[in-house]
Amino acid sequence: MKKIVVTGGPCGGKSTTIEAAKAEFAGKILTIPEPATMLMSTGFPAPGRDLPYSEQWQHIFQSAISPLHFNIEAAFELVAGQTGAQIILCDRGILDGAAYFPGGLPAFLRKFGLDEQECYDRYDCVIHLESTATCSPSLFGKAGNATRYESLDEAIALEHRTREAWKGHPNWIFISGENGIKDVVAQVLSIVSEYIDVEIERKFLVKTMDFDFERFHEKAVNIRQGYVAVGDGGELRIRKFGNEYFIASKGDGTLRRTEWERPLPKSAFDRLSQFIVGEMIEKTRFFIRDGKYLVEFDVFLGSLSGLTTLECEFSSEEEASAFVLPDWAKDAVEVTEDPAFKNKNLALYGLPMSR
Repeated sequence: MKKIVVTGGPCGGKSTTIEAAKAEFAGKILTIPEPATMLMSTGFPAPGRDLPYSEQWQHIFQSAISPLHFNIEAAFELVAGQTGAQIILCDRGILDGAAYFPGGLPAFLRKFGLDEQECYDRYDCVIHLESTATCSPSLFGKAGNATRYESLDEAIALEHRTREAWKGHPNWIFISGENGIKDVVAQVLSIVSEYIDVEIERKFLVKTMDFDFERFHEKAVNIRQGYVAVGDGGELRIRKFGNEYFIASKGDGTLRRTEWERPLPKSAFDRLSQFIVGEMIEKTRFFIRDGKYLVEFDVFLGSLSGLTTLECEFSSEEEASAFVLPDWAKDAVEVTEDPAFKNKNLALYGLPMSR
């Protein structure tokens, strides 16, 4: 699970971009609303609505936001652990408060007893969306945020102070707004995709099995999948997974490769099934818990009957390298690097002679 901050000066397109990410990566990400907006929308007094802006108000407001920020992130991390979400996308991070706090980052860190590096370490990536106040001043306004109270000059200052607060992060990415919101959204989706659309997986051939997997599995799913296109550069796969349908594009590679997968209507699956190359693969996948891992135990059917494999996905190559097979599968043989056991080659050529 990775945590990404989307930040920037006022009116930079955060809300639009985050909504686009929720739609594009449905089921794979969780999004944390902006704590400041949450707080003011519940009735917390806001400048321009309830009282004039003052440094005293800003001290009070940031004192309310900071603990909320930590706690809401912790709560969403618990949810991610339950749902298997790969990304938590944060509408602003803890250091955004420094841009609004009198005295900037040093004063903000002192006030709340924070360590700058520890704040950076909370997030894997920080994406800064440029405010329209600096790239297109004529477009700056309250659109999309009724609680926005800054003037144009104040928004410009906040844009630069937000950059100062975050630019020390080792993975701080600045996205200019000069080409419009569509370009901003496209760039953010591309960045998030780099974290989500990748597969790090090891595969093992099971020859003997001293384990009642049908009794101890967490769930079992029937799978039918075929390949619309295959080549040295990757593959385009359609899959029926239980009662759901998906299309996936996978890059070339063994342990690590790109994997773009999205839902597919049944009608499209049925139509594309007419154009697959090779045979349609059928198998039952049993999910077996092994500590923090969910091992996928595939029992192939049809022309591939008798073939059984284990697969396990990891969050990093280091984690994959350290993985040790459970005792009940200790006799399995690794075939991660053997192209003959890739599903696309099984569909094209059938069982390897050396099995």
